[in-house]
Amino acid sequence: MIYVHRKSIVELAELHRFPIMYLTREIVEQGGLMSYGPDSAEMWKHEAAQVHQILSGTPPGDIPFYQPTKLQLVINLKAASALAKLSRSVAGSPGLAKR
Repeated sequence: MIYVHRKSIVELAELHRFPIMYLTREIVEQGGLMSYGPDSAEMWKHEAAQVHQILSGTPPGDIPFYQPTKLQLVINLKAASALAKLSRSVAGSPGLAKR
């Protein structure tokens, strides 16, 4: 569901200045701040291989569970820069209590 509404979620996060970390790089490519998770293309490749095995007659219980071992950190520098500018302006405001 998040993937279907990714554009709206990214727009709302940007509007309200919420730093959100997403699961897939595709949302970061839409303008999200950052993601940390498995490579979607790699996951789809393994899913296709499992579907092929099932359609070839292999019982699903005999197919080993696949868990990705390589995760990607993707950062949208434009979105990060916009948040950094906001935090600098807030930090410099006279009404901010410093600890």
